[in-house]
Amino acid sequence: MNTPQTALDLHNAGRTHDAALMLDTLDPSLPVEQVRAMIASDIGRNDIAVQHWSNCALLKPGHHDFWYNWALCLDKCDRRGDAIERCEDALRRFPDSDQLWVLSGILTGNAECYRKALSINPDNATAMTNLAGFSCPTKALQLFRRAVELEPTNPHANTGLAYELFARGDIAAGWQHYEYRKMDYTASAVIHTTAKPWAEEPVSGKSFVVIGEQGIGDECMYLTGLEVLRGAKSVSVACEPRLVDYVQRAYPWASVTAHHSEKIGDTVQRTCEVDADYYLPCGDLWRYGNQRTNSLAVAEPMRFERPTVGICWRSGFGGRKPWPGIDWAVALVRDNPHRQFVNMQYGVTPDELAQLQAYDNFLNLDVDLYNDVGVNCEIALGCDYVLGPATAPMMFAKCSGANAVFCELSYWWRDMAGGMVTATDDEIKEILR
Repeated sequence: MNTPQTALDLHNAGRTHDAALMLDTLDPSLPVEQVRAMIASDIGRNDIAVQHWSNCALLKPGHHDFWYNWALCLDKCDRRGDAIERCEDALRRFPDSDQLWVLSGILTGNAECYRKALSINPDNATAMTNLAGFSCPTKALQLFRRAVELEPTNPHANTGLAYELFARGDIAAGWQHYEYRKMDYTASAVIHTTAKPWAEEPVSGKSFVVIGEQGIGDECMYLTGLEVLRGAKSVSVACEPRLVDYVQRAYPWASVTAHHSEKIGDTVQRTCEVDADYYLPCGDLWRYGNQRTNSLAVAEPMRFERPTVGICWRSGFGGRKPWPGIDWAVALVRDNPHRQFVNMQYGVTPDELAQLQAYDNFLNLDVDLYNDVGVNCEIALGCDYVLGPATAPMMFAKCSGANAVFCELSYWWRDMAGGMVTATDDEIKEILR
């Protein structure tokens, strides 16, 4: 029998095309629109999902989930302003929806939204996890612990708790929770390989493939731990394509290739076709070894006519806490006219760049910071210091051997990575004197 539920079952069984054909035979109705919206969302066609979720909300305006998903899909279509407007509309209709308040917090970066959600539902683990990012370390630890109690397998809560434990030097306990990052397929990815997962068996006589995970900055940082496999019969590395040449130079004893990534819906699928006995996500290198080497090798530092400081920030975050955003970067350039600064933020928006270019002591070089990892490293090595939060350009600087100073004091790599330098605002003032 052809029903919306039957169509959804077909989709869940991997027969999405058949599901679409079945839905086309059904008369228009709210259940049909809802299933169309669910399938479109699931396969990542958020542009289509937006239309169907909006239809659902108009057909049944008293159902807050429809409004939530409408706003969420708008944001996934890079329509943040429309998403915020839709979420605000929904909150006027459903002011007691903790789910909508959490979404509002995500869209606006306003911690008060998470507090409002918790006042409605004190057991909202997502609100706790997100609020922890705006809290002092002690409060953050409490929030993450409670979130994990409520949802023991929640990858975001466990990962957040791991970060706090790492930052306190409790590395063993941190790793127990950091394992849950592998369940966050929007970041760590679903890994497809014929090799077996490594569980610290002896490496001698065995072949390994190390597969990059999370973002490009995370990959190059984690690969600083590749020496743990130095005694293996063979080591292959499958990393982000932009890193291949530089990682190969840094580790000539390994074979370095690019992994293949595909995003299906919200899930990242990562494939590596290298034959090996064992595989491990690159983050696990740090679990099993403490030796760190620079994972990015470049030929020469860039030469500047005067002492220069590289600068990057969390683009798009403005002055919102807890991240050093464009307001932080502008203040550094404005308040230190005796220093020359050079842009190392490849995700800069035109508005952000215009704010910084208003100052004569700011340089924006005509280079491709996004695609050319090497030029990032050359700039960083030519600077007296590189300042910024834990963004990919800062990771490039750190992994090239540049004098990188991180400006997010709670960031867990400070203690886990070893050798990572962090600084308070007052310490940055001293550096720039």
